[in-house]
Amino acid sequence: MRKEEVLQALQKPSGSDALLKKAQEAVAPALLLLSEGNAPAAGFLARAAKQKACRQQIEAYLTAHPALAGCLLRSETPKMRKNMARLLGQLGRGKDTSLLIEALRAESVRMVRPSLILALGAQKTAEAAAFLEQYRVEPAADRSEQKHEAEEAEALRVARAALRNLQTHAWGAAPVGWPAELRCGRGLETVLERELALAGMRVTKRRPGRVNIRIERWESLERCRVFREVLFILGPANEPPEKAAQSLLTLLDAAYAGGAPYAFRLEMEKGERAAVKDIARRVEVAAQGALVNAPSRYEAELRLERGIWYAKLFAAPDTRFAYRKGAVPASMHPANAAGVVRLAAPYIKPGATVLDPCCGSGTLLIERGLFSPCRALWGVDLQPEAVRIAKENLRAAAPLGLAHATVRCGDMLALRLPRPVDEIWANLPFGNRVGNHAYNVRLYQGLVQRLPAWLAPGGIAVLYTMEGKLLRQCLAAAPPLTLLEEHRVEAGGLEPKVLIVRR
Repeated sequence: MRKEEVLQALQKPSGSDALLKKAQEAVAPALLLLSEGNAPAAGFLARAAKQKACRQQIEAYLTAHPALAGCLLRSETPKMRKNMARLLGQLGRGKDTSLLIEALRAESVRMVRPSLILALGAQKTAEAAAFLEQYRVEPAADRSEQKHEAEEAEALRVARAALRNLQTHAWGAAPVGWPAELRCGRGLETVLERELALAGMRVTKRRPGRVNIRIERWESLERCRVFREVLFILGPANEPPEKAAQSLLTLLDAAYAGGAPYAFRLEMEKGERAAVKDIARRVEVAAQGALVNAPSRYEAELRLERGIWYAKLFAAPDTRFAYRKGAVPASMHPANAAGVVRLAAPYIKPGATVLDPCCGSGTLLIERGLFSPCRALWGVDLQPEAVRIAKENLRAAAPLGLAHATVRCGDMLALRLPRPVDEIWANLPFGNRVGNHAYNVRLYQGLVQRLPAWLAPGGIAVLYTMEGKLLRQCLAAAPPLTLLEEHRVEAGGLEPKVLIVRR
């Protein structure tokens, strides 16, 4: 891009957003504008620096022009000083610490100071930490300055937290007896409850997409594959943040090894930014330094959702899906794949030969293989990249008993099997996020026409799709196939169907 084009784009309200789509192309001309003291260019570069390639370009330019950063921090334009501080904060090079301290000491415009303070927090140097520890926010001279005083105080709190030497805690022990909520795809609650019962755990409450238990042996919980996440229940939402803070601290002391302080972040359902900041501040104050609001490096999440205070602990061990080294667009969540397998459990026989004719990253194939022993697992996919990822995932799953699985690249409609298989599993293209309905008509018709030849007598096909109506129409035209069951589940805001068919 030419410098004039970048300048023209930056003069529009959404100019930076448009430039970010082609950021690498725009960085070089934006840097020329930066050297001329253009404040919007500095703002754009601060956002572009989040991308690694852009960041490298910017750092190389500033290294080649060592006096530029200090010059712009002394600009006569407050917006320029503010945006330059934002850029240096995003870069976090450490060597800009002295420049930023000097700029903050000299800064007379209050709206600029928060950006300078945050930039210092991002430097991660002892010099920055020592300066900010003794820094004091100037009281507001009148009502017009109260907002700026609050913003500066909040920036100082965030910067100090960023510079604190917060330890990363290891998991200590499961907090036995603590109430917890397991989240799963809607429609999979029954199979999750059955799985928990087999692991010796009792469900105390069940609602769509959620089941409640009391924590016992964590190892038993890890044997259950249908839940997506564990949320510890701290109390009802009508309890004040101070009470939630004490409950969170008690939970962390019980579960984490090493003791306080603990880094957390606050997540609120439909929360206003100002409200989130206020509640997070109240939590910190109530915990008296034992809880530190650190949204960029937290190890626990305090969540206010659906009328309940929850906690999610990121140190909690969960190796259930460690085999999943990669995924492709529209891949199934492995917990959903495990749930779909369990929906079809009454029809599954040990020692089966299994085929997934559109295996993607292999998630459904792997979860079927982990459910019960199979004589062979075969996967096929049209996309070479999907096959590469599936092979990588299968290699990682091999120690779990899936060394006999093979995947190859090919078109399912051109597939010729040496002999019929016992089971077919397929996460079919939805036509919502990948592909389209017209493509699916040909694909679904072709698949259903081939199922009688692919399946051994009495064999089953478990088909997962958003195109339930189309699939039912295709099955109705295939007399050798019988629809045994149909289920509706939830996945990423969609509600796909699971159709279980027998030859």
